[in-house]
Amino acid sequence: MKTKDINLEHFAKAARNNTGAHFLDSGGAYGRHHENPVCPSDIPLVQFGEYGTEINTAKFLAEHLEVDEKLQKEFMQYAELEENADRNWHACASSFMFLEHGLKQRCQDNSYNQDNDLSQNFIYEVYDSGGEDWYYVQDSTITVIYIHTGCDVRGGYSYPLFTRPKGDYAVPSSLCAEYYCIQERGGDCGDNPELLSENWSTGYSPYPFGELEQDCERFFTFSKGEPDTFIAKLKKGALAKVVALAPSY
Repeated sequence: MKTKDINLEHFAKAARNNTGAHFLDSGGAYGRHHENPVCPSDIPLVQFGEYGTEINTAKFLAEHLEVDEKLQKEFMQYAELEENADRNWHACASSFMFLEHGLKQRCQDNSYNQDNDLSQNFIYEVYDSGGEDWYYVQDSTITVIYIHTGCDVRGGYSYPLFTRPKGDYAVPSSLCAEYYCIQERGGDCGDNPELLSENWSTGYSPYPFGELEQDCERFFTFSKGEPDTFIAKLKKGALAKVVALAPSY
C-alpha cells in the first residue's frame, strides 16, 4: 500500500489538471480551479469560514479512495492508442474497463447533484463485475473519479483516476461536514455539551449546516490555529465551541 502522502498527491495533481476554458464558462474570464496552486499536503481537511464549511476535495477523496497505480498506468497507455484518439475521457474509461477488464459501469453521477461542502465537485463512475447493489464494495469494484478543475460545473473535468475504495462503500455516502459541540457556556447541557449538537450531524440531516444555522444567531472564527473550530452564539443565548468534521462514511 502506498503512503498516505503519495495517494494524496495523485488527487491533488488531478485537482489542478489544466482543462483550459470551456464554452459553458459564464463570462469566460474569472477563476478556474486549475489556475490555483497545488494544495499542500498539510492543508486542513476541513475549514470553517465566513461562508460556512469547506472540505478539501483532494484530501477528502484520498481519505476514502486509493489510486490503483498499476491500473492508472495501464489506462494512460490505453488512452494513447490510435483507436481512442477521438474518444473523450468518459468513453475511453468505459471501454477500458469493459474491454480490458470485463467490468461494467454500474453508476455515474456528479457530487453537484447532492448537498455537499466540497471545495471542488467531482464526477464518479462505479464499475464492477455485477451484483445486486453496486454501492457496496466487491473485490472487483473500481471507482473512477474526475475532479472539476474548470469554472462552470458543466464542463472542465480532470483526467480519470482509477481507485479502489478503502471502506465498505463504492463512494462516500455523505459529502457534508457535521458539527460537534465540545464546550458550552450559558446553557443547560452541563457536562454533556455534545447533546447540543445532536441535530448537526449527517445522521440527522443531509445538510447539517442548515440545522446549525437555524439554531445559531452568529458565528465567531479563530484568527489562527484552529481552522475547523469556531464559536457559535445560539438563539437561546448560550455560547458553544464547535468543531466541524468531515463525514467518515
